[in-house]
Amino acid sequence: MGLDKLDILVNNAGVSQRSQLQDTDFDTLEYIINTNTLGQIYLIKALLPLLKKSKGHIVNISSYTGLVGFTLRTGYSTSKFALAGFSRALRGELTPHDVQVTSVYPGFIRTNISSSAMTGTIGQTMGKTDPIIGNGMPVDEFSEIVLKSVYLGKTEVPVLNTISMHLRTILTPINSFIEGAWADHDFKG
Repeated sequence: MGLDKLDILVNNAGVSQRSQLQDTDFDTLEYIINTNTLGQIYLIKALLPLLKKSKGHIVNISSYTGLVGFTLRTGYSTSKFALAGFSRALRGELTPHDVQVTSVYPGFIRTNISSSAMTGTIGQTMGKTDPIIGNGMPVDEFSEIVLKSVYLGKTEVPVLNTISMHLRTILTPINSFIEGAWADHDFKG
């Protein structure tokens, strides 16, 4: 018997990375992007008729690195930036069908994502938890924020839980502007 009703789809795929691009096999990058981006797109595409029928809700759990790139996470950041762009474009397509799309950008949540992060070659993982992840927001607290955001119909939900995350949010655009201005200056000679 097949599925005939679907009110909400929560996509929470996540394979992280802790390696420089030059030290990361292409197969590893492909695996990360396939899992974090294409896997979610595949599932949404397959379930879209049911979501349109129920005027449902899609929740894509991205990452703060989908807004701001992080060192040693080039593949992971790429996959989450792609998911952010996909979600925004999909939101526009599905608005006429009364299907909502919410993108969630968690910061440091207490999970095993860093200990299972790939370190360059498929099968090689970091094997330990980053201290900032280990001291991150508990999963149940994060889940409550997501549920409340869905209930309120929010479309973009950053979940930043430490002072350093807030500072990065403020300083990264300024830093990017300065770097861009210097790059333009250097390019113009």
